[in-house]
Amino acid sequence: MNSWEKLLLVMVLIFVLYPKTVTSDTDIVVVDENSFHAADLENTVLKARPGSKFPKEKIQAIEKTLGMSDKSEFKGIIIGQNLTAGTGLEQAIRILGFPKSIAVERGDRPEQDRTVVEYADHGIIIYVLNDKKRIESLDVLKEFKGEFFNGIKMGEKIRVLINKWGIPHSMDSSVVHYPEKGIYFNIKDNVLISAHVFHK
Repeated sequence: MNSWEKLLLVMVLIFVLYPKTVTSDTDIVVVDENSFHAADLENTVLKARPGSKFPKEKIQAIEKTLGMSDKSEFKGIIIGQNLTAGTGLEQAIRILGFPKSIAVERGDRPEQDRTVVEYADHGIIIYVLNDKKRIESLDVLKEFKGEFFNGIKMGEKIRVLINKWGIPHSMDSSVVHYPEKGIYFNIKDNVLISAHVFHK
């Protein structure tokens, strides 16, 4: 992980974990990784602080603290196991990496504000309530390449889902509900096209 990615991670964590620092006139904040030139930013920081290079031991200690070791045991994204509603935000960032964008949606009251974290490359959108450090819910889009627990993947036929998960609580031509699992799937032509994961 280069220094630009670490800087961005710290900024994202501060923004998400300490939302009270955001001024009341801020409605939407979007971070687009393509709008910055990491090399330019890194060179600017290094020129401003020429003696700021950390020893290798300190960098390894920081990566270990953040859970970013070189020898990852990560086996892929599995919705319902390593990523689900209730997963800690720090763990989600470790699994998914840096988001494509972050936005704040204002609610009727401050405690109803929520942060929307989009991972377009993974086909996942995470929703986090204000002052919370856990995922409230998440949307899984058709671009998702991982799987759900019990091996279900986006694009599977509805019969495969029913064989692996059992009869749904309710079902119509566009939605299959599994409230006891905290999930519902959107379907089109009997194929899974997206999902919404929520607290049970």
